[in-house]
Amino acid sequence: MKKEEKEATGDYYVRVKAIVNKMATLGEKTKEEDIIKKFLQTLTKMFDHAALIIEEIKDLSTMEIDNLISSLTSHEEIISKRTRVGASNGDE
Repeated sequence: MKKEEKEATGDYYVRVKAIVNKMATLGEKTKEEDIIKKFLQTLTKMFDHAALIIEEIKDLSTMEIDNLISSLTSHEEIISKRTRVGASNGDE
């Protein structure tokens, strides 16, 4: 499973959470830290820098998935705005 290029981070998390919930109903216990690590590993290249910074600076064992999604959504919005501005200025 990987995040699609045009898929919003929140939508991708919904897909991941659905799988985690299905696994839980089958008795599979998954630590939030493991979900965060896998989530970061399956993001698109646009998130490479953000994922690296999060992995290096944050303590993933204490991080909450909601905080991760919030950070990644903010990153996504910033990149999206820069892309739109660059396109309207003819930079793309």
